[in-house]
Amino acid sequence: MNVLRGIRHYSNNITRSASHAAHPHQVQQQGVKVGSGRNDGWGRADPSHHANSKLWRNLSLFVAGPAVIVMSIYTYMVEKEHMAHPEHSRPPFVAYEYLHRRTKPFPWGDGNHSLFHNPWKNALPDGYETELPESTGHH
Repeated sequence: MNVLRGIRHYSNNITRSASHAAHPHQVQQQGVKVGSGRNDGWGRADPSHHANSKLWRNLSLFVAGPAVIVMSIYTYMVEKEHMAHPEHSRPPFVAYEYLHRRTKPFPWGDGNHSLFHNPWKNALPDGYETELPESTGHH
């Protein structure tokens, strides 16, 4: 009995000291915590301490943000030039009997306009609501 008690006491002491020694907050090896088992691929063993948050915040603010702004301006300029060509003007209204049929009114507004109605592009059954401005004649 005493032998078993001694072995149990000895094994408990070994287990307790091993668990305390392997605790990730107590053992450090070259500045990297040991025991977490996680690796983010950047040489840091534990990304849960928000080591990457500063990097990604800076990349978002100083790379992605300006890139979105520059590409938005570029796209606006290209589309503005593209839409200035005469082939992108509004087609003339032709009252085909199978287009613009209203069997019952829409449940919003006056019942004649679609939900996302654009008076410059979308015709009503009797024609466009607005006239196009006169052409500037630069193309």
